Amino acid sequence: MKRVVWKRCGYARRGRSHLADHVVCQDSVGTSYRRNVSVVALSDGAGSAELSYVGSKVCASVLCDVFCRSFDVIWRMPEEAARASIVRAIRKALMEKLPSGYEMSSLASTALVVAVKRNRYIAAHLGDGVIGMRGRDSSGDFLRALSGPDNGEYSNETIFITSSDAVSRLRLYRGLVQDGGSRATGFLLMSDGPEAALYRKQDGQLAPACSKLLDAVSCSTKGEANSLLSETLELIASTKTFDDCSIALMSHV
Repeated sequence: MKRVVWKRCGYARRGRSHLADHVVCQDSVGTSYRRNVSVVALSDGAGSAELSYVGSKVCASVLCDVFCRSFDVIWRMPEEAARASIVRAIRKALMEKLPSGYEMSSLASTALVVAVKRNRYIAAHLGDGVIGMRGRDSSGDFLRALSGPDNGEYSNETIFITSSDAVSRLRLYRGLVQDGGSRATGFLLMSDGPEAALYRKQDGQLAPACSKLLDAVSCSTKGEANSLLSETLELIASTKTFDDCSIALMSHV
């Protein structure tokens, strides 16, 4: 199979509410390429958790490290064991960063990741936010949500990596990039901030602008793609939401 090069970028921006209150951005993104594994990760810190900005940074970083280092292991593991292994690795790193006198819940954050190695991909999703996939099949190009937000009874409720039921609620997806006549050409992760502009909850549809962002990653330099992503999140944050906004993209060349 011809080697496919995956280009990656990500950006996180403070929302209007945090700018007004002089609060740091609680979203974090990560990208990595090691051991023939391309990874994009995203984590949205809980607004109610005092140190969630720390938790989100740790979560995004650990997700990149775990999937670069252990892609094949996670691919072969039974699903429940794989979910437990991912959550355990993040919680271990969070515990090491937890200051004295704080509870683990102060580091609460969501977890989204997509990793690709040759013709295989693994995605994992805990909490709100969206993982999207772009591809091509016999009917033409498609753009769809691979994993939608996991909210509770109310739209602002979700599950976090520090939650007691994180292992059972983590969603794990394993598939082939090229699967018969269907081929994945890009992946997109977003926090709940950009959902207002890029995701329609009523029917789970992604906005066409998601494809334009993926095109920019594959056809532009990293600087140009980051600039477009920054401008897009600036527009969303100033007109569509008060929340922090983050997006991570991976598209093949």
